[in-house]
Amino acid sequence: NDALYSALVDALRVGAPRVLIIEDDAATLQVLTTQLEVTGFTCDGARDGATALACVRELRPDLIIMDVSLPNLDGFELVEIFRSEAPTTPLIVFTAQDLTERDRSRLTLGPTRHFTKGDTAPDRLANAAQELLGLAPTNATNHSSAPSVPRPIG
Repeated sequence: NDALYSALVDALRVGAPRVLIIEDDAATLQVLTTQLEVTGFTCDGARDGATALACVRELRPDLIIMDVSLPNLDGFELVEIFRSEAPTTPLIVFTAQDLTERDRSRLTLGPTRHFTKGDTAPDRLANAAQELLGLAPTNATNHSSAPSVPRPIG
């Protein structure tokens, strides 16, 4: 049944690439979601490691954007699990931590980029997301008055 469900999920996937944003800070999650949706992505949000793991298993995102310091399972633990369940999924690590080369190696999954919070604007992450998925960069802007809200899972 799991194989059938996964096949149906893949068959029904059309349109915008799906991004899972794993970020425990609600404000940062909102900013990233808005920027990515303006750029043309469909976004789902998870605010802790356990929810993120369930989302990856259920949604099979095209790209994961992840903080490292998370409740339940941290980024290092998640990447270790993702390596067996979604080994080729592109990953953007977005963290306030100063990562060593060893940390960067441990936080690599498929094509991967590492960014430091405070030094990286959300549009730079959106451009990296497009690059990792082989999409042409867009300069889209959204002037809608309705704020975008990530769909929480779990």
